[in-house]
Amino acid sequence: MRSPKEPLRYPSRGYELYSWEAPKGVWNFSLLPSPSGVNLRAEDVFNKTVLVRGVSALNQRISKLPVGATIFWLDRILPETAPKTKKSERLTYPPTNIIEQVRRYADTRHVEVQVLRTEWDKGPVKTKLPPQ
Repeated sequence: MRSPKEPLRYPSRGYELYSWEAPKGVWNFSLLPSPSGVNLRAEDVFNKTVLVRGVSALNQRISKLPVGATIFWLDRILPETAPKTKKSERLTYPPTNIIEQVRRYADTRHVEVQVLRTEWDKGPVKTKLPPQ
């Protein structure tokens, strides 16, 4: 696995983003290439070498993605047949204001963010970005 600080040599166009709240209200993220669709394992998501702490650090990581990339933001490890781990149960979306902040920044970098909800939710998170 490449270091998170290295530029992408052969950039993927699809990425998976996972989030979970750490103690003291800090949000952790994992943003990983997913060249063949949503298919990462829990050990990939929670690997400390790819851990991103806080929205500012996530935005820095987004700034390194290629123009036209798509981020799939998930609240669970797929496929659903994968064994659940205690860590994967911590995955959740942050409050809407944080999602909006990330989307707004990604939009300035021409990166699309798709928030993928679970079946029992009422669909994708819909946020309106203010006019620039």
